[in-house]
Amino acid sequence: MKRLIAAAAVSAALLASMGTGTSASGAVRAGTALSGSTELDGHTLTWALSGAVAAPADLAESYDGAVAPGASLAFSGSAAFTMAEGFVTNLGQSASLSGAADGVSFSQRVGGGTYTMPYSLTAKVPKAAADSTAEPGSVIGSVSASVSSRNCNDYGVCGGPTVTINLAVIAGAGAGTGTGPTTPKPNDTEPPTVNVPAYSKIVTLGNQKARFPETTTYPIKIPFTVADDSGKVKLHARLYSNGNPVSGADSPRFAATGKYVYKISSPPDGKGPYYWCIWAEDKAGNTSVNAPKSACTWLSLQVPVSKWSNGCGSDGVAEGWLGQIALWAQNFIGDARSYHGHQVQVRNACNVHDAAYAGVTLYDAIAGRFIDFRTWNRAQIDQLFFEDIQRRCAKDLTSAEGRQWLPTCQAGFTLAQAEEYFMQTSTQLGADGEPLGATLAWVLLQDKVGAQLYLDLVRKHGAVGFDTDATAKDTQPSPTGPTNPPGGERNNA
Repeated sequence: MKRLIAAAAVSAALLASMGTGTSASGAVRAGTALSGSTELDGHTLTWALSGAVAAPADLAESYDGAVAPGASLAFSGSAAFTMAEGFVTNLGQSASLSGAADGVSFSQRVGGGTYTMPYSLTAKVPKAAADSTAEPGSVIGSVSASVSSRNCNDYGVCGGPTVTINLAVIAGAGAGTGTGPTTPKPNDTEPPTVNVPAYSKIVTLGNQKARFPETTTYPIKIPFTVADDSGKVKLHARLYSNGNPVSGADSPRFAATGKYVYKISSPPDGKGPYYWCIWAEDKAGNTSVNAPKSACTWLSLQVPVSKWSNGCGSDGVAEGWLGQIALWAQNFIGDARSYHGHQVQVRNACNVHDAAYAGVTLYDAIAGRFIDFRTWNRAQIDQLFFEDIQRRCAKDLTSAEGRQWLPTCQAGFTLAQAEEYFMQTSTQLGADGEPLGATLAWVLLQDKVGAQLYLDLVRKHGAVGFDTDATAKDTQPSPTGPTNPPGGERNNA
């Protein structure tokens, strides 16, 4: 039980932090609709409850629907869970309906695959007692239907959705007849509003506040406010990594409008960049504008450089002979420079450069600072790459003999000079009258290569690897225009 269990536990903790009164033991979502579907962390629930109608406005805060005494109810759908191969979890699925003879349940330790539990339950709502003195339109009882799909690790940390529908049994009115308390009040057409202030801190993987006052660490709290003319809303939150939702939570019931705090307890899945969004819905079904990204804030969540450890070199170079020289140069230069036995380690500078192109937040150990690269353009990142290599040159070439190579390491040939030297040298005739060839030409070029060639290579051929939209999945080398949320555009100049 590895990744999937961890993701479920994070979602559960996030939900509990929204002040909805739900415990951290799992994500619980009360359904206002009598039919629908929901997905969370690999779980999918579908449900349909017939024989009832939506709750009247004066009961909507307490009930999801209304039903007449003696009515027949049918509750059907499915609970499904999908997980990747190589993982295991303790899966429990169940469905129940008040008054049904038996519920349906599935409980088993499972591995990779999809596990689906269909259900179809029927029941009769109890009739009012013959001597009942209840006023027509009053609530004389309640019934409920519930379906759940949850997975737990061996330590009891669980996650997954539960949908519960509560019905009021109303005296003196047939459900669905449009009489009595089931008649809806005039529609509310005003959508809720949500607001999230910008989150300015860089969130590090360990406490770095003593050295870097601009940072904080987990857990973090994100304040937000929600308003609606009804005074009650349901809240929905999602955390995104490079446009992919990696965790989320939904409030289980209608909550009072006002100020809230959303808590993220530990580093989330994904490689970044991260942003967090909140949206809301009221009892009339109005949703906040631009849902599910009604109000968002970018989060500078540090990711380890190890997530981007593919070293120097790239396939993203131009075609043709000069392009092949560039590719060969990148990979042959590689992760370390050697000046007659004096090595300069360049790999970490390349890793930081690759991560910076993606727009993530990380610690640049060479520069000695935390950086949110989402706000940097490509030219700035390439310049930092150049300076990081220069810093490594100064750090690694410290001996008296090594220092004589410092000017070359920190500058060296430009790409144009290297290409010209390579072409001339490879065709030059040796003592045997034969051309020296590409391999020897490259060996002779080594003493002239430094930070400038690395910079020229990424300036000329690196555009294909720069992500211009931090809100879209994968890499977008071409600008996509305004993004949702705003602030995801990045300059590939």
